[in-house]
Amino acid sequence: MKKNLLIILLVVIAAVLGWVCSYTFTHHRPDLKNATTEQIMTWMQKEYQLTPEQSSAIKKQYVEFRPIIKAKFAQLRVQRDLVKKLQTDKTAKAQDISKAQADLKASREVVRGMLKEHTQKVASLMSPEQGARYLKKIEEKMKEHEQHPERESH
Repeated sequence: MKKNLLIILLVVIAAVLGWVCSYTFTHHRPDLKNATTEQIMTWMQKEYQLTPEQSSAIKKQYVEFRPIIKAKFAQLRVQRDLVKKLQTDKTAKAQDISKAQADLKASREVVRGMLKEHTQKVASLMSPEQGARYLKKIEEKMKEHEQHPERESH
C-alpha cells in the first residue's frame, strides 16, 4: 500500500513538473525592453504564427520605429525628472511646475498616439485573428502604463 502511494505521489509530482516546464517554455516572452530585434521577431513569429512575409514586413516597421520611440521615451524621462526636481525645489514657482507638468502630459499623449499608430500598422500586417489578439495585448500593456506612468523606460 505504501509503495503504491509513493508511486502515485511521484507520478503526480512528475506531471506537475512537466506541466510547469512546458508552460514556462511555451509561454516565454523575452524582456522586450532589452531584447534584440531578432529576439523580439522570433518571439512574435511563434506567438502570432507569422508567415515569413509577415515577419519581414513587421520587422521593417519595428526597425524604423524603435529608434524614434526610444528617443521619445528619453524625452519623457527628462521631462519627468524636471517635474520631480521642480516639485522638490522650494524656490520653484508654481507656474513653472504647472508648465512642466503640462509639457509632460502633452508628450505622453504624443507618445501614446505614436504607439497606437505603430501597433495598428503592425496588426494590419498579421492575420485578422492574430492582429486582434496583438492589439488586445498591447492595449492591456498601455492601460498598465497609464496606471503607472513612472515606469516609462525604453
